[in-house]
Amino acid sequence: EMSNQRQNFRVIVIGSSSVGKTSIINKFIRGTFDPDETETVGAFYDSYSEVYENQVVEIQLWDTAGQEQYRALAPMYYRGAAGAILVFDITNRESFNDLNEWVDLFKSNSGDDSVLVLVGNKADLTDRVILVPEAKKWAEDHGCSYIEASAKNGQGISTIFSELISILVRSNQNQTEHAVLQENANERTVKCC
Repeated sequence: EMSNQRQNFRVIVIGSSSVGKTSIINKFIRGTFDPDETETVGAFYDSYSEVYENQVVEIQLWDTAGQEQYRALAPMYYRGAAGAILVFDITNRESFNDLNEWVDLFKSNSGDDSVLVLVGNKADLTDRVILVPEAKKWAEDHGCSYIEASAKNGQGISTIFSELISILVRSNQNQTEHAVLQENANERTVKCC
């Protein structure tokens, strides 16, 4: 039976310019793909919810601009985020090399408890320069999952979000249990009068 518990998570979609961040969101939420998608200015907000393990989970998705001139705004969007979908283009080495910078920027503003999902987008293209083992190794080194996707043909798109939700809910349960344990530990150490 459905619990009336509702969990809300703020998730940021980050990565270099033109890797397909907006296209991934549009494909997932609207089922559409526009090959002439314009570059995001600043940030856009979308939300969706689904039932996961008998509770409603709402994800607020923030689509952020990848261009250099908007990086100064990033901390404003990253603060308090529960997770990030980190996107690179499998045909673009530079977008992969930039991942460390994006993660550092994200983690320094969102905190260590935030979760990451790494997405190699444009998997429909044949001129890939980033091979799966290299991307998987990066993901392992950063403690996150790796998913290959194509916003064009839809491959892997729903997997990104189902993976994200399960990680967020699990991580939230762990944090809640941790907080309760801390509280109990604190109570025991209080000495009276």
